[in-house]
Amino acid sequence: MTKIVYENEIITHTVMTEDLLTGVSIGTFQADFPLCEADFLRLKGAGSPFVTWSLNILFATIGYAMSILPKWISELADKQEKVSQSEWLVLVIGLILCAILYIISKSVPNERSELLNRMAQHFKSAPKSRQFVRGQ
Repeated sequence: MTKIVYENEIITHTVMTEDLLTGVSIGTFQADFPLCEADFLRLKGAGSPFVTWSLNILFATIGYAMSILPKWISELADKQEKVSQSEWLVLVIGLILCAILYIISKSVPNERSELLNRMAQHFKSAPKSRQFVRGQ
């Protein structure tokens, strides 16, 4: 018969135990990030208004490109209709404006990006610990 409790003894042989880890799990714990409803809404939001404007201009430019596409196809087929230089210029200006607004949106901090940075810092700095947890 094996003893159940060992105290102040030097154990020199393998001790077989029963029910030592029954109902026990190993869990990794880390401090929670205190996410309030306002922070949740910031994450759920669209982000920077520059992104919104950039997308709107991009879609308008795509629509404009589709409107001059038949002229360009005719031009490629050596027909009389041709895309004018001003039409190409408007198309290029739309794409450039879209790119500029998108770059600005990435460089200007907003509430959403600041919250994501705070969350990243929290999870980098909050220590993790592994513990035995007895479940029911």
